[in-house]
Amino acid sequence: MLYFDKIFDKYFYYMTKVDIGLINYKNWEDTIKCLESITNSDYKNIAVNIIDIQNIDDSVFEIENYLKNYPIENYFYKSSLNNGFAYANNLIMRNLLSKDNTEFIWLLNNDTLIYENTITELVSFFDKISKQEKVGILGSMLVNFEDSSVIQSLGGVFNPKIGKVQIVGKNKSVSDFKISSDFKPDFVTGAAMFFHKSLINDIGYMPEEYFMYYEDIDWCFSALKKGYKNFICVNSIVKHKQGASTGNKYDKKSSVSHLRKYMYINYKKFYKKHFSKYSFLAYFWLLKQFFGRLFKFNFKEAGYILNSIFNNQVVK
Repeated sequence: MLYFDKIFDKYFYYMTKVDIGLINYKNWEDTIKCLESITNSDYKNIAVNIIDIQNIDDSVFEIENYLKNYPIENYFYKSSLNNGFAYANNLIMRNLLSKDNTEFIWLLNNDTLIYENTITELVSFFDKISKQEKVGILGSMLVNFEDSSVIQSLGGVFNPKIGKVQIVGKNKSVSDFKISSDFKPDFVTGAAMFFHKSLINDIGYMPEEYFMYYEDIDWCFSALKKGYKNFICVNSIVKHKQGASTGNKYDKKSSVSHLRKYMYINYKKFYKKHFSKYSFLAYFWLLKQFFGRLFKFNFKEAGYILNSIFNNQVVK
């Protein structure tokens, strides 16, 4: 009996269709490198769904030209609107929900590279863990692009009583840092989110009110509220640049560091939506950061934080 169970499991995770969603926004070179890495996957029942935002730097021409000889089933969508990260992902997911043969969806940042077994490990892990748990969103181990021996993220946890977002494993060594296979993070980083398509019907699409930052965390908490558990598959590894299109939100020297103003506004939005009882703490922590930036003479950053305290939308 055990033999036939193994045969069935192997059949399941090689026959199950995985649709990958990629957003291209002004960096077609990274998109093409990501697509190239996908061709090396040992999991073959896949399709790639790319959406280009605003055709910056002739992205549409470059990607269409590349896809002419691409060996994997693919679909290319274009949007003249830039309404944020969630909006673009939702356009892909709406198209996928109309397809009968789509089983799993993997939303993947275009500034990533995957390994040969990355997808196989995800499908296998989902199949195994879903026999005991109601699986929501499954994440991969994200490692630094330049140094893949260093962990970038193993998901994260959020404590509303202290207002802190903690990225699990950040800057730790891949070989030294260990988590249990049943570790359940509060959220999975938006750079790589794997889930069964039925999840969308239950929790809805990714929230578009954030534009950028916190939409991934919000969506994962929506899954938790519906009784799902989020997981990390540590054997599924993804190399991630972080911020290739938008800049690293943690890098104060980034030329697009002004985008962090969305982070502060959305921190407050997220608190009010999911932890209204503790939302006053969001103001406390924002004020603390405001005075901290003033103390360091970072007046520009302090201005972003001050705006987030008194406004519910980003002042551009």
